[in-house]
Amino acid sequence: MSRSRLIEAGGGAILVLFGIAFAIGALQYQIGDFIDMGPGMFPLIVGVAIALLGAIVMLMGLSGPPHDTEPFDAPAFRRQMGVLGLVSVSLLVFGLLIRGFGMFPATIGLVLLVGLTERERRPVTSVVTAIVLAVLAWLIFSRGLGMNIPALRWGL
Repeated sequence: MSRSRLIEAGGGAILVLFGIAFAIGALQYQIGDFIDMGPGMFPLIVGVAIALLGAIVMLMGLSGPPHDTEPFDAPAFRRQMGVLGLVSVSLLVFGLLIRGFGMFPATIGLVLLVGLTERERRPVTSVVTAIVLAVLAWLIFSRGLGMNIPALRWGL
């Protein structure tokens, strides 16, 4: 078995484990049924879906011809890790801002930080995108789903 196929199978196995752990964590909440869904239904479905997709990736890694291997591109890998790190930081910033400052500042901060990953994006485009997505998120979650998330709030 080629090294790339082994890595693919290992990645699929990790997805299976994460999906199972996510689904088990969802069982701590009320599941309900498809007519009257409880808070644990969506995380359960997501966990099962991740585990199934991981199983498919794992099986594809274990069976099939070896990949054509390319030489390792260190600068591209560093850029990808930088993007992954910036997206992770933006999610943390969102989580820290939403409780203390509301939906608008949290969403705007998230979108602006993620926008830094695109080199060609102009700042005006990022700001307009952030504002539009903040309004849409507020309309969907506060008005559409009835969640009690303030649009603006000052202080922790």
